[in-house]
Amino acid sequence: MTALWLMASLLLPASAPGGLAGARRLFNEGTLAYDAGRFEVALRDYEAAYQAAPLAGLLFNIAQCQRQLGRWKEAEDGYRLYLEALPDAQNRAQAEAYLAEMKSRLPKVKPAPPAVVRAPAPAAPLPAAAAAIAAGPTALDLSPPPPRASPELVVESPAGAPSGVRWLGIGGAAAVVAGAACLAVGLVLAGSDLGKPSGHLNPPPTDLAANDFGYAGEGLLATGSALLLGRAAWALWGSR
Repeated sequence: MTALWLMASLLLPASAPGGLAGARRLFNEGTLAYDAGRFEVALRDYEAAYQAAPLAGLLFNIAQCQRQLGRWKEAEDGYRLYLEALPDAQNRAQAEAYLAEMKSRLPKVKPAPPAVVRAPAPAAPLPAAAAAIAAGPTALDLSPPPPRASPELVVESPAGAPSGVRWLGIGGAAAVVAGAACLAVGLVLAGSDLGKPSGHLNPPPTDLAANDFGYAGEGLLATGSALLLGRAAWALWGSR
């Protein structure tokens, strides 16, 4: 059997170191299994022998087991490694023949077809706005805008009396109404303390408040009357 190509390389003295002694035992067991057609067992023994003592000749036996098991790619790798490790091997021609056989059994890989590059379709015409953007920036007029004329505020007085004179009448009427209200409040406060005993060093608070409202009412009445008289005088003399 071709597996016996390694027998000579493993015929070492019985006193060989543990690695080679273990490889010799595994080699013998693998050869017996190979001759009996138990290629899986032989493969395990040969691989274990190679781990114990990595002798290049064991690569051929490992490849032989892979070939018998129909593992073409693994067998091809084994024969190739064997020939690289032992380029002057005595069975080189046989190993090369097995290597060529394994390559022929491997499925042919078809090269991928060349990629077809298609020219892009012509772009559709752009709308006017998009075309202007694609054309790039245009020159911008950065000069400041002309100054605007400030609007003139024209206030026209309503027909009839001037606005100042009209406000005289309005202010006078308001002052008269406010003065009358103050006088009324003062009278109410003054009447609330009637019949109470006196003897205070200072007048009661309500008396003070009544006096304040009274003075304020009198002042407002006088002011309002004066304003109303002024408005009446303008109405009498200004319309002439």
